[in-house]
Amino acid sequence: MRDLHTYKAMQEGDGDGKYPRPVAPHAPVNGWLVAVVAVVVLFTVAAILYPVFAQVRNGHPRNYTLSNLKQLALANLMYAYDYDEHLPPAEAWMDVLGPYTKNEQLFHDPSIKDRKPDEHGVAFFDALSGVDTRTVLDPDKVPLLFQSVLMGRNAHSDLSTLPAVPREKDRSYVAFVDSHVKAFPPTWPTGPITIVIGPTDDGGGEKE
Repeated sequence: MRDLHTYKAMQEGDGDGKYPRPVAPHAPVNGWLVAVVAVVVLFTVAAILYPVFAQVRNGHPRNYTLSNLKQLALANLMYAYDYDEHLPPAEAWMDVLGPYTKNEQLFHDPSIKDRKPDEHGVAFFDALSGVDTRTVLDPDKVPLLFQSVLMGRNAHSDLSTLPAVPREKDRSYVAFVDSHVKAFPPTWPTGPITIVIGPTDDGGGEKE
């Protein structure tokens, strides 16, 4: 009789839970299905991440050029902060920005193919030499640094030295007084850039 009670408890579950009902085993998972799902997930992740890693591996020049000009523009503003808001002298702008960059490679345009160690390819906008940044109206429209065909150190000029054939597809990069950087087609600018100097500047008037 006891054996019969034990058998029934195992089948139906005893009141005190001593003999719980056995759980039916799960159906086996198809191994091929799991493998296929895993492969699909891996390929999807690879497709998403490949462009990112390829860009890092190849050292995407456009991103580096933009970043360099941005950092140099900020270095100019830091210099100006220390010198009564006056920008560096054009003829020595790279030399005086050394303490504000800590990285000599920023002065070299990374988009120049087969660039020699003493070639830079970045120029300072002549008209801003020693100018008080507080007197420049519309600083977001006034160029400060740009890619240039001039390769020498401390290169400075007007925008006529922008590469006629852009180094990066169909765009050339220009950094402005407010430190933002923008890409332009080779046809920009269509005319001379006029810098309007506010009345607090000693010289007054306009520069071109």
